[in-house]
Amino acid sequence: MKQFTNFLLVLASLVLMFLVIWAFYLGVTFVINQFEFFDARETAIVTVSSLVVLMSSLIIATAIRSSIQKGDKKIHPMKAELYSRYVSTYDLLKNSSENFDSELIRMNRQMILWAGDDVLNEYGRLLSMLEKGDDKIYRQATNVLLEIRKDLGHNNRGVNIELISDSTISESQSG
Repeated sequence: MKQFTNFLLVLASLVLMFLVIWAFYLGVTFVINQFEFFDARETAIVTVSSLVVLMSSLIIATAIRSSIQKGDKKIHPMKAELYSRYVSTYDLLKNSSENFDSELIRMNRQMILWAGDDVLNEYGRLLSMLEKGDDKIYRQATNVLLEIRKDLGHNNRGVNIELISDSTISESQSG
């Protein structure tokens, strides 16, 4: 009985596919037959107008889809806590604290688990710069902050990394 039911489902699916293809064929032939009544100029106008409407619909649909996706982005509480912890660690760097390196290393496993891919890449660069003793650690730490902002949904358009780095350095020297 089960085989007969499966056979009927397959047969019904094939018939439905055939009907859909046949309806598509009839629709295309109808449209082509309608173009026979147009002269070349009218055909060009209808074709270009159809393309403009189609492209406009695609642009609008893409904009709506991207705005919906941005609004639905939820931030996991562990990620929020980790990023807040990084900001606190960044303050240690500003104040030239020696706990900065050890705090970053303690954060390592949590970063691997919860940070976004781009944040993790920038964080890895920061750790390797610390190992090498590179003098551009402030800039790289700020790059990690910018990637965290992107991961949280900001686009960072118009954000000046030099201004951020300079202001954080001057804050630590004045405070």
